Amino acid sequence: MTTCSALDRPDVSDTGLAAVTAGIAPGLALYVVMTALGLFAPALAVVGYLAIAGYIIVPFHAVRRPSPR
Repeated sequence: MTTCSALDRPDVSDTGLAAVTAGIAPGLALYVVMTALGLFAPALAVVGYLAIAGYIIVPFHAVRRPSPR
């Protein structure tokens, strides 16, 4: 298997790589769904793409309010 030295860094753990992969996978699946939707309802697909981008860009774990105890 060919690897890119910029992507194969020794300071990135397998756990960190798995976390990034788990975060990207749902967005990738939704992009495929939005592409199919774009064949039938392009305007709705654009809204879907923007929603996916917003979900990926906004760090919701940092925005959440602490729960009252």
